[in-house]
Amino acid sequence: AIAEYLERLGNILITLHDLIFDKIFYPDAKIEKITRVSVHWQKYLKNHGHDKTRELIHSDIIEQGNKKIYYSKNLRHFGESILLLLNNKLKYCKVVFEIFCEEPILIAPKNSA
Repeated sequence: AIAEYLERLGNILITLHDLIFDKIFYPDAKIEKITRVSVHWQKYLKNHGHDKTRELIHSDIIEQGNKKIYYSKNLRHFGESILLLLNNKLKYCKVVFEIFCEEPILIAPKNSA
């Protein structure tokens, strides 16, 4: 569930990253409010103005979106590895661990040639 959430969030960030340039949706006052998150952004706003700060926030949104997708893939891979390890250790006990989700997760041994 966490991996799915991270992936959806990353896709939304990448899809909607251009909204930061919409001055109706994000007026200068809202940009100033957003920059309160970071002292670095506040200094950047003071030194470079609102338009350059929008570009900085825009690049950060894209970077964060890509990171979220990367983290979701890593989390899925970690979960698959843990399930594979658990199922290999307990295969003689007739216990099978699975992850229930709407999309199937394919778990195969690494050396399955």
